[in-house]
Formats: sequence, C-alpha cells, structure tokens
Amino acid sequence: VYEAPYYWRNEGEQKDGPFCQQCYDSAKEQIRLQHHDGYGEGAWECKNCKSDFKDKNYDRTPRSHVF
Repeated sequence: VYEAPYYWRNEGEQKDGPFCQQCYDSAKEQIRLQHHDGYGEGAWECKNCKSDFKDKNYDRTPRSHVF
C-alpha cells in the first residue's frame, strides 16, 4: 500500500515496512528502508538504490554528534 513517501505491506491489522518507493515502482522489489544516520525522526534511506525519504515526522534540526 502506497502511503507517501513510501510503501507499507499490510499483514492483517499490522503494517510492515516502510519499503522503498523507487525500488518497488521500478523493479517491484520490496526493499526495507533504514533510519537515515545523522538525522532525527522521519528520515529514511534505501541501502539498495540510495534514495532518501523524509516523512511528516521529519525534524530539520541537525543532530549533533558527540565524540
């Protein structure tokens, strides 16, 4: 099921995902998105096609790294 900006797989009343929109639309591959390192909530990346996704929960505030 497409729910901008990515896909989910419905399994009964549970949602599984999110999955990459680019990979599914171009090759019907269900590639699970990963949280985008260095960004807060709502930022995702596809390790397969390298696409970036930001959803409605995205916070533009950069995360500081503690060394």
